[in-house]
Amino acid sequence: MRHRVMVLGAAVLALVLGGVGLAFRLWLRPSAWGYGAPARGDHVLAAGSSVGDGDQYVVVLDLGNPANVLARFRGERPLWSPDGALLAFSRADNRGVTQIGIWDSRTRRARMITTHAAMAWHNSWSPEGDRLYYGTQSGGWEPHWLQVWSVEAATRAVKHLSVGDRGESTPLASPDGKLIAFDRARSRGDAWGPRDVWTMTRDGGNRHRLTTARDFGTERAWSPDGQWVYYTSSEGASSAALAKLAKWAYHPGRPGSREGIARLLGGTETLLSIYRVRPDGAGRQVVVEGHPVAQMARCAPQGGLICYVVPGVSGSADVWVARMDGSAPRKVSMSATHNFGPVWSPDGATLAWLRAGTGPDSGVVVHGLASGRETVVAHNDAQAIYTSVDWRPPMQTKQPNG
Repeated sequence: MRHRVMVLGAAVLALVLGGVGLAFRLWLRPSAWGYGAPARGDHVLAAGSSVGDGDQYVVVLDLGNPANVLARFRGERPLWSPDGALLAFSRADNRGVTQIGIWDSRTRRARMITTHAAMAWHNSWSPEGDRLYYGTQSGGWEPHWLQVWSVEAATRAVKHLSVGDRGESTPLASPDGKLIAFDRARSRGDAWGPRDVWTMTRDGGNRHRLTTARDFGTERAWSPDGQWVYYTSSEGASSAALAKLAKWAYHPGRPGSREGIARLLGGTETLLSIYRVRPDGAGRQVVVEGHPVAQMARCAPQGGLICYVVPGVSGSADVWVARMDGSAPRKVSMSATHNFGPVWSPDGATLAWLRAGTGPDSGVVVHGLASGRETVVAHNDAQAIYTSVDWRPPMQTKQPNG
């Protein structure tokens, strides 16, 4: 009670000295009043944000009441477990090395689960939610500096999955948990040159290369039934163009416009398309082509649709959806600015994504596919810029054994 009186006093003082806006911010600060009550799983988003002082924070939002901030803690790149109970995130340790942590939505406590000397970046949960698959980068650009691992959420037991000295990264578990899709450098001398999509079993064995010698693969997704691996690639481009495209695809500050990509490629536009292939490498098909670039194929949880991003002109980028085979494509984003990072709601009826900038329609966007209604649920401003988003699955109650 005393704490709340102090917060109320601070808000009144801010109203007198700094105006209504500052007072309102103090009143609504989660640290002031405590975090809100739990919300329905399919109404919860976790968003990563960068604040003015350079720190990264994860914010858990209740879409049923956007003012209801369920949690806020230091970290970035939130990723929900399949049962909606745990939230993986990245955070720098006291050495400045990025590690992986887990926030428990039931206890509302966070703990770190990796202690690598190299930077660690999580990529996917196992379907059971008992482990994370992730990659490490030890600070350079040579292939052996990129490695793939798994870590058990409960025990923090780590398993090394990479083989050889060709850099491997971005592991993604199949829906049944039996296979891992990942990418691997084609050359021992250049980890960021052309890369291939591979699959392996969850223990790192029985490996299959899925891509051809004339393309490279990145930004993968599994179909919900596990029958297809989707990836972004460019077939028929020169080796030099493929190397440039691979470096572009993995560069954190990559250009988002047609003009920027053309400049990177020496004035030419090399088409990137979305492909899909069977987990054993058979049945390769083009799904989306004809755009200067198509990125981030993601499959709706129940199947039927994929979403992806197509850069436009002057730094803009649009979110599109299509059927699983690429037919009936349509643009769904409504603002002519840079839209990126789309994710599906658990029921596949809604998309959330990020919109760049600091205007009134920038931040975390939620779009209903049937209604076409678009809402910004968390705004970018001078205090926070949202950089990633993930949708929580409905919470599941685990039954006791026996």
